[in-house]
Amino acid sequence: MDVDDQDVERAYKRIRLQSPEPDIICDNFDDFLLSDSELFPQLPCVNGFSASILETTAQNKDETRLDIVGEVLVADTVRHVCLGTIILEATSSFFKDRQESETPVNLRECGGIIKLSTADTGAYAGILKASFPSDLLHRPSVKFSALLTAPASLRVIISSHMEEASQIGALLSNNDLFLQHPSPRDIEYFELEMEYFNPQFLVTPGSRMPQLEDLAIEYNDSTSNASLALDEKKKGQLIGIFDTAADLSIRPTTEPSPRLQTHLKDYQLKALTVMSEKECVNLENPQCPSLWAAARDASTRRNRADAVPICAGGILADEMGLGKTLCVLSLICWSLDLLRDTETQGNCSEPSTTLVVIPKSMIPGWQAQIKNHIIPGQIRVAVYHGTGRQTLAKQFRNNDIVLTTYQTLRSDWANKGPLFTEQWFRVVLDEAHRIGNRSTQVFQAACELQSLRRWCLTGTPIVNSIDNYGALLAFIQMKPLHAKDTFDRWISNPIRDNVQEGLRKLRILVEATCLRRTKSSISQALPPPTIREEKVDLHPYDRALYDFFESEAAKNAADPANNSKTGREKKNVLSLIHNLRRICDHGEDLLPASDIEAWRLQRSRGPNFTTMAGTNYSIGSYCQTLPSAKAKKLIHNIRLEQANNLAEAGTPPVKRYSDRRKAYKRR
Repeated sequence: MDVDDQDVERAYKRIRLQSPEPDIICDNFDDFLLSDSELFPQLPCVNGFSASILETTAQNKDETRLDIVGEVLVADTVRHVCLGTIILEATSSFFKDRQESETPVNLRECGGIIKLSTADTGAYAGILKASFPSDLLHRPSVKFSALLTAPASLRVIISSHMEEASQIGALLSNNDLFLQHPSPRDIEYFELEMEYFNPQFLVTPGSRMPQLEDLAIEYNDSTSNASLALDEKKKGQLIGIFDTAADLSIRPTTEPSPRLQTHLKDYQLKALTVMSEKECVNLENPQCPSLWAAARDASTRRNRADAVPICAGGILADEMGLGKTLCVLSLICWSLDLLRDTETQGNCSEPSTTLVVIPKSMIPGWQAQIKNHIIPGQIRVAVYHGTGRQTLAKQFRNNDIVLTTYQTLRSDWANKGPLFTEQWFRVVLDEAHRIGNRSTQVFQAACELQSLRRWCLTGTPIVNSIDNYGALLAFIQMKPLHAKDTFDRWISNPIRDNVQEGLRKLRILVEATCLRRTKSSISQALPPPTIREEKVDLHPYDRALYDFFESEAAKNAADPANNSKTGREKKNVLSLIHNLRRICDHGEDLLPASDIEAWRLQRSRGPNFTTMAGTNYSIGSYCQTLPSAKAKKLIHNIRLEQANNLAEAGTPPVKRYSDRRKAYKRR
């Protein structure tokens, strides 16, 4: 019986997927040559949840049912959020004769004084010097996590119900206390994983409130080695090198799994081919560029079978929106099919579970992707996260995919948790640039996971330093360049010193470890974008509120007296514009208390023509129904003429509503 090439390749991949480890271990690589002999001369030798389990159980041949096993989450109707950190001064001699330099403390009011006591023993630790609104201590919904550090500095993390955030922010402001972003130390020490909302933080247009995970990664980037930090020109040059790691020479030869219900596009099929080939460590006839090539025996003219540095993984660095998640899911389903065939033959002994590490906010997104792209009942998924996650540890191997978070990964690493006692078939890091700083605990934790197959998903392999890429290589165990000193010697230092050879070495290394496609490079394979604009009308109350502050901003900008003032005496037009933006999104909820008071005072006077004339107030504020197109045009023309008149002279404009009333009476 004839065997076609695809059957041979499929059988080869099945063998290599079961055991990518070399059969022969050697102490050096003299029998192996680099694919570019001039690339790295004299390289050193290298020795060779709350957890919820989603399971599908067949009721019959044609029907499946989704069961939820373990602790079931009930959605809270009240959102508990972190409001931020306040830094206070204390009077304390707690650390005088102690070796430790910090301790968690509790806050308690005693006779008008805020006393500090240690969280573990309740021993006296000091008192607060600064004024603090003690009534916050008596609110059941407000929680405090406080850390006293030597000699006498206190960091207090405040959390509460979302509905009380603005009120608490105003109360703190009245006491000259201002919330700061939690530091990475705060986030790690107290294991903060809730939503973050700082009521005193101004969110600029086009941006959003940062989340705790964002704050941690921003800190990690800022603490990278300053000597290796890249300017924008150098960073753009390096990103251009990553853009060359495309799939131009790849032929899609790997058949997608029948578990998928989504048809893969051509560039996604190529990604599946690349990823499956790398996991099988194909050195004989690889389609993908490789850093290593087997040496040929001069006597037998055959490739030697000695060991090479195993790197059964890589970096998928496609631009955002090209379906990196779907590519990984197709790889998982493909390997499950091969392992199932091996189990049928009775030769499989290793686990089949893939661990996926993601930011907490992306858990629902991954669950939705799995639901949308994989046929129901074809894959088992578990979420390892939360205080009850330990109950899931013994059931890891009963699942095909285990989702967890970076915070959980760091916590399990610090406590030697189950994630680090399990041998995983594959580990995938989504948003992998979060481990781009080698000095962080999350980087160390990721590197200590037990798995031969390792993948990084990130659209930004370089954030602010070339060593961000080096950290990813360390995770995927790209030996010998996984070591920082080796990476610096052959890659970082030549690039830093503007040696042209450094960029050539980087290009070869990137092609061997990365796959990156941009939207512009595969634009023909993508459907045309659909842009839809929906205009939303403000609620009548918010419309009146907006018109009031719009009028105030126009008056302030046109007031000659205001233009002559300087410093704090001058009214800030930008603050009024920020008020208008706040109103569009949140109504009056985020307005300063003084502005709300002015608005309510104006509204209590009622719609009289005298007030409207004196404040240039819009009559549209009191309209309960939307005006017609002609009325809108008329109002627009009146407003335009009013603005022009105010800009040209300090005298009131002619077309005031009060003037119209007098003219009507004379008739």
